Amino acid sequence: MGNNIEAMNLYDCSIKGAKENEYINEEALAHELAAKFYLTWGKEKIAQVYLTDAYYAYARWGAKAKVEDLERRYPQLLAPILN
Repeated sequence: MGNNIEAMNLYDCSIKGAKENEYINEEALAHELAAKFYLTWGKEKIAQVYLTDAYYAYARWGAKAKVEDLERRYPQLLAPILN
């Protein structure tokens, strides 16, 4: 459990740092990796929030192929914003 809490804090720290420094690509990636972490931990609702943020960050960055990849791989989690 301790390692999971440390990982959660580090993901959030990475996201915050990338956002503050306007590294949109790194922000998007950190959100996506956090979402994957929460999915493997069985926390789908939390993963959905991070994945949605990743989706919007990739879209702002202009990474169309990555946006399409997320839509294809996680349609159930992105359904609220895709419909």
